[in-house]
Amino acid sequence: MSRMVSLLAALGSLALAPSAWAQLLPPQNPHAGAVPITNVGAVVEANQTTEVEVGKGLKAKVLLSESSTEAKDVGMALITAPKGAEIPMHRHRGSEVVYVLEGKGEVTGLGASPQPFAAGDFVYNPSGVAHGVRTTEPSRLLVSFFPGGPELRYSGGKDPGTTPVGKDEPADQKHSIVIPAAKVQAHPVFGGKGTARVALDPSVAPFANVSATVLEIQPGTEASKLLHPHSVEVLYVTGGAVAMGLGAKQFEVTAPAAVRITPNVEHSLKVGADKPLEMLVYFSPPGPEQVYLKAPKK
Repeated sequence: MSRMVSLLAALGSLALAPSAWAQLLPPQNPHAGAVPITNVGAVVEANQTTEVEVGKGLKAKVLLSESSTEAKDVGMALITAPKGAEIPMHRHRGSEVVYVLEGKGEVTGLGASPQPFAAGDFVYNPSGVAHGVRTTEPSRLLVSFFPGGPELRYSGGKDPGTTPVGKDEPADQKHSIVIPAAKVQAHPVFGGKGTARVALDPSVAPFANVSATVLEIQPGTEASKLLHPHSVEVLYVTGGAVAMGLGAKQFEVTAPAAVRITPNVEHSLKVGADKPLEMLVYFSPPGPEQVYLKAPKK
């Protein structure tokens, strides 16, 4: 929903023509806080990443892209939007998941009534589905793309897979899905030392190529030999700190930060002793999130 539509990739289209965007976003390296980890993943500290003005009060901060992850399977950006921002409808070749960190607004679509969203909600924009965004309060949106590409526009690049939508186009058969936080059930995980709220999985959208979960883990909790053979795992740490092992490498990750874990790479975590760990967890393709739904309480 950049152009704020798609809440992130759409952000770019907010009110500027492509030529204007090229002038506004000169080539640069927005990933000063990135720690590339060849073949196993990447860690990016959000506070060390460049924020870019994109017009109409909108700001974008690219966290994950090919330049920071050495992979094309995911893109992620933080979008800050003022009250009243409006992003015209557009569509992406891939899918998009928006997590509302702060604020309120609504998602628009072709042949669909506007759907409201608020802090804590997820918005899923399926591949090829037209969507736009209006904010009714100042908002902060975490926008993730599977595969990546749309986020490149915020760092001087282009994404041919993102296209504008004309008003005379026929209504879509599919539409954006807003998943309210209040409707997502919490499940105990890590032997009762944490909770998982799976907001997006095939039960919500059978055609989705990604799942989304809110995970909270108590201080001091440890987990090792975690492995997802066929899915890329993407984390966004919203609170706390965690010592994370990716393959043979060890990293201290403190909120706010983004992490990409390559498929079939063994990883581990140890939550800091002072605060609970709070993070968003995405799997693409979905599947590994089902473990959260089946985990024993103790």
